[in-house]
Amino acid sequence: MTVTQPGGGHCDEVFNALNPNYIVWDAFDPSDSSQTREKLVRLTMVSMSGKTARTCYDKANQIDTTVPSNRVRLLFSFSKAEQVTNFEENMTKAVQKLIVFTGGAPVQTLF
Repeated sequence: MTVTQPGGGHCDEVFNALNPNYIVWDAFDPSDSSQTREKLVRLTMVSMSGKTARTCYDKANQIDTTVPSNRVRLLFSFSKAEQVTNFEENMTKAVQKLIVFTGGAPVQTLF
């Protein structure tokens, strides 16, 4: 999946390289000292050992080596996510299924 970056570049996300057992959600405030922005919900996933989860490109379509290749982050509107019952739980299940459907590892039950 290709995701457009705010700075004008883009990242190619490789879902079959992701670890379906490591999915973390957090609230993220992208505001800075000069501009207030809408709060976001951030989904972070990491790759399986030795696999590349993403390749990012700058505005000139050159590979951006400053972006870690073992992590994928997806951002969602906090206010819209709040309107959906069990948003994080349902999205986690959907992403885990997407990882498996694209040839990635299945979810492992730890206990």
